[in-house]
Amino acid sequence: MYFNNPNEFYVETIDKSLGGGQCVQYFNWFLGKMYNGAEVLCSETGYAKDVWNQRKTNGVLNYFYEITNIDELMDGDWVIYGNSSFAPYSHIGMFRKKDENKFVCLQQNDYRHPFYVSQNLNPYEGIIGALRLKDWHKDEIKVKGHVQDVGWEDWSIGIVGTTGVAKRLEAIKIDAPFEIKAKAHIENIGWVDYGKITKDTVIGTTGKGLRLEALSLIGDLKYRVHIQDIGWSNWISGEVGTVGLCKRIEAIEIKRA
Repeated sequence: MYFNNPNEFYVETIDKSLGGGQCVQYFNWFLGKMYNGAEVLCSETGYAKDVWNQRKTNGVLNYFYEITNIDELMDGDWVIYGNSSFAPYSHIGMFRKKDENKFVCLQQNDYRHPFYVSQNLNPYEGIIGALRLKDWHKDEIKVKGHVQDVGWEDWSIGIVGTTGVAKRLEAIKIDAPFEIKAKAHIENIGWVDYGKITKDTVIGTTGKGLRLEALSLIGDLKYRVHIQDIGWSNWISGEVGTVGLCKRIEAIEIKRA
């Protein structure tokens, strides 16, 4: 890796104009340095929001996990704005740390410092998504979900599944740098004990239209689930969900304990 952490990137780039001076060019300069000239094209509108909106097809997920919960942002995550009062034509920059109701962002062509790299306070309002570099977070817990009418989502750090669209989470896979034992309560089947899992273990079912109703995960983690008609559970290490109520788990969020 060319940069081992966000601070190395900051030291090398602050107060410079890189790749043409625009925010997306700064992002692609970073990507090119990290991965031998790799870049992400903004081919729909030509603006930064395409990095996020076209993430399923532009290749960015070869290098990053997608983050949708801004409360989980970490140093080094790239945040993308849609059209907003702060960024009328969208924008992309690197999250560094929280600062009360704003955050410190490393970015190029911030309107306060045109065409140059600066580190300033940005609002959260207007963020449409964020990207977390896989190579900087190899020890994180990764999860992917199989969602009704959608199928398998990409590996992610944080939340998988859906909320607000009445879709059941049918299965999950977990990739973690420590041992996890898993059990799941599945519609019409009941409890299934998977024992010690690997990243290839399918916890739940696919192709059967059956909902996950409860989960029990044992390991160095905590998690919560979004339950039909109830919403998010509390963070827990142990059994969570419902049994005998015919309610689907719709999403799950996992992190280290």
